Amino acid sequence: MDKISSVIILQNDGGNLIKQGDSKTEFAYSFKDEKDEPIVFETQTAKVSLLNKTTKIIEFEQNFEVTGSTLIFTIDKILPSGEYDVEVEVGGYVAPSEFGTATLEIEENHFNKSVGKKLEHSYLIENVVVIGDTPPDNIPIWFDTTE
Repeated sequence: MDKISSVIILQNDGGNLIKQGDSKTEFAYSFKDEKDEPIVFETQTAKVSLLNKTTKIIEFEQNFEVTGSTLIFTIDKILPSGEYDVEVEVGGYVAPSEFGTATLEIEENHFNKSVGKKLEHSYLIENVVVIGDTPPDNIPIWFDTTE
């Protein structure tokens, strides 16, 4: 592989707008260099991360296999709605080289409207039986009682 000064990822499939909880949409990206030539990362593992642009928190990070110059991934986690920067680490490179050029927007869906939001009411729950490891006492638990 020749020396590469800039790695570009181009989205080939999946769009850039999905609903919360969509775990089946496949996102496909191809890797190119600054000369618009494909970069082949034959059978290497790529780490995909999604950074929430509002909170600046990485909400998703997972490894996927690259085939040739193409990366295909899905999001198997319900993420808070918002706009995300997509970043991929593969073969010692981090792409895209230019921040904000690969984005994904996640919209609330009817079933996950309260994900990532603090609910209006809180309730003290007593006499809870915990099976397995006991969680620390300082973890707040919120229940959605609105219907």
